[in-house]
Amino acid sequence: MPYGAYRSPDASWVRLECWKALSSEQRRRFPPLCPDFVIELRSESDSLAKLREYEANGACLGWPIYPKIPLVEIYRAFILLDVP
Repeated sequence: MPYGAYRSPDASWVRLECWKALSSEQRRRFPPLCPDFVIELRSESDSLAKLREYEANGACLGWPIYPKIPLVEIYRAFILLDVP
């Protein structure tokens, strides 16, 4: 995460312009950014705190997937843009 914590979703996506803004050294390591889209395979012991943390740090979309139920939830952050 941008504040220094390490989180690793089961799957994620990052906008190309965010990826290109990283140095080549940052790209080779655990990148200091929050993905724009995260997918978490949930277990019985998981909480939604991890998804809330992703959202608080800039993730726009999160899918917690509950494979045993089966259920997929969709969490979206609403981003207000100044549009002329």
